[in-house]
Amino acid sequence: MSNSASNPTECRDRAAQCFQLAATAGSALQRTVLLNAANSWLNLATQAERDIAQQKLEDTREHAGRSRSAA
Repeated sequence: MSNSASNPTECRDRAAQCFQLAATAGSALQRTVLLNAANSWLNLATQAERDIAQQKLEDTREHAGRSRSAA
């Protein structure tokens, strides 16, 4: 998974960076932008986790279907 948006851990790391930067932001606008970015990264992490779980489920079903047809 080379795409940052498809790696939940990397998305959460980037969210944490945004939260840290927001804590020291020089203005309310900068803080708001950084907090919004952090929340977007967290949403991407959640979606990536759902996508991974869905892919695992599909892979399991596909494998089970092949096992039954081979028996």
